[in-house]
Amino acid sequence: MGWFAAAIGLLSAGAGIFGAKSQKDVDKQQTELAYSDNLEKIRRREFEQRQTLGAAKAISQAAGVLHTGGSTAQGVINTMAREFKTELDWMTKFAATARKLGHRRASVAHQTNVMRSITGGIQTGTSIYGTV
Repeated sequence: MGWFAAAIGLLSAGAGIFGAKSQKDVDKQQTELAYSDNLEKIRRREFEQRQTLGAAKAISQAAGVLHTGGSTAQGVINTMAREFKTELDWMTKFAATARKLGHRRASVAHQTNVMRSITGGIQTGTSIYGTV
């Protein structure tokens, strides 16, 4: 009956390992979905920023303010543009880091689940073997 316990243990471990692989795939897909969402948020934010900069420049020009290199109006526009770029750069870095960590988390979870499956299979086999 030892072969029966071993077979059940192997089946249990195999099912767990297969499930761990499926879970890893789902985790990676979820990470990619979150990354795509972040990219879309960045695209929308960039569009809003262009609109804001354009409106600020148009309003000041309509008021007769000159936009030369040293003007206060141009300084404000340049400061806004710099801050907007800093924000977009941070959002882009965040999205890339979150993506990288998501993939790493999926790999670590996969390895952990495989080890749990093997251990569980061994425990299943030994418990069946002990009762037979």
